[in-house]
Amino acid sequence: MNIETTHEQPPSKNPNRRVWWIVGAGCALALCFGLILGGVGLYVAYKTFLSPATATAQVKSNLRLTPVTYHLHPRPSGASLGNPNAQVKMIIYSDFQCPYCMIFWRDTEEQIFRNYVSDGKVYVTYRSMGEFLGTESQKSAEAAYCAGDQEKFWEYHDALFSNQGAENSDAFSDAHLEAFAQSINLDMTVFDACFSRGKYTERVKKDKVDAFAAGIKSSPTVLINGQMVQGAQPYEVFKQAIDAALAKQ
Repeated sequence: MNIETTHEQPPSKNPNRRVWWIVGAGCALALCFGLILGGVGLYVAYKTFLSPATATAQVKSNLRLTPVTYHLHPRPSGASLGNPNAQVKMIIYSDFQCPYCMIFWRDTEEQIFRNYVSDGKVYVTYRSMGEFLGTESQKSAEAAYCAGDQEKFWEYHDALFSNQGAENSDAFSDAHLEAFAQSINLDMTVFDACFSRGKYTERVKKDKVDAFAAGIKSSPTVLINGQMVQGAQPYEVFKQAIDAALAKQ
C-alpha cells in the first residue's frame, strides 16, 4: 500500500494565497490613501500658491511703488498729460518691458514733466510699441490704457516700471497686472471689464504700426514736435531739444 507522505491543503485553505490577498488588499488601501492625500495636497497647493486670488494678494504684498505727485498737475487725460494747447508736443514711444525705457522713466522723465509739462509748455503723450518685446509688452500696455479710462494711466505706468522684471518672465502676468490696478485704487469692476474684453488690443497693435511707419524701430524713442530723440539719453539732451522747439514758436 502506498502511503502519501505529504498532505495538500484544499485551495481555500492555502496560507500563501491568503498572504498574497492580504498584501494586495493592503497595497490597494495604501494606494487609495495616497491618492486622497495627494489630492488634498494639490488642493492646498492650489489655494496657497496658484489660485488667482492668492496670486494677486502675494503680488500686491510685494509691490514696489514710486508715488509721483507731479502727475496730478495738470490733470491727466488718458495717456496724455499737460496743456493740449502747449507749444511743444512730445510723444514717448516706449515699452514697459524695455530696460532702457525704465532708465528713461527713472532718470529723465520726471525732470521733463516737472520743468516743462507742469507749467504748460509741453504736452506729452505716451504710446506703446505694441508686442515689441513679446506678449507681456502688449498686455501691460493694454492694462495701462485701461487705467487711463479712470485717469490713472500715469500712476499705472509708474507701477509697471517700478516692478519691471526680465522680459516675458511673468512679471506682467494677468495676476500681476490686476494687483497693480488694485494698488492704485482703480475701480476693479471697470478695469476688469476693460482688460478682459480687450478694449485696447487693437489700439496697442496700431501703436506699433504707427511707430514703424514713422521710422521708429527702437525704444524708447521720443518725438519732440516731430524731431526724433532715440534712447535713454541724459536729461540735458531732451532739454536742448525742447528748448530749441520752444525757441521756434
